[in-house]
Amino acid sequence: KKEIATAAKKIAFAALKFGMINRDNDKELVFDWEQAMKLEGETGPYVQYAYARICSVFRKYGKSFQQSNKIDYSQLTSTAAEIKVVKLIKEFPAVVAAAAAQMKPALISRYLLDLSQAFSNFYNDCPILTAEPNVRDARLALCASVKQVLGNGLKLLAIDVMEEM
Repeated sequence: KKEIATAAKKIAFAALKFGMINRDNDKELVFDWEQAMKLEGETGPYVQYAYARICSVFRKYGKSFQQSNKIDYSQLTSTAAEIKVVKLIKEFPAVVAAAAAQMKPALISRYLLDLSQAFSNFYNDCPILTAEPNVRDARLALCASVKQVLGNGLKLLAIDVMEEM
């Protein structure tokens, strides 16, 4: 019961914080709890769920995964979904810099939503654990990178990550 209560609190705070942040500073805030708590759409819990989904992939993998020089990243060029995720990961430092310079945390929340959606498409379109070993390792490395970026982005917004939901 304690774990469920802790998770519920983290999800509720994510919904509240993200709902307040995910708008331009000069826009009126209209908050809708029902909308904010959805695991789909433009919500904090949706981004938390993407992070938790990646954690689930690594739990199912069952081994410790370490990114190394032996990973053939050229294996990630076979689908549009993979390429989109890679491109979005590359944009993270620029998004953070722009959000800080413009004092607009909504740039980070928008980016996290875009990355979560791109990861969801990748997850649905590209087998990860059942792929050939070279492809699997490259896709696991991509998952690890998305997890890191989502975690960093949520931390910047003062939102807790969730390993399970």
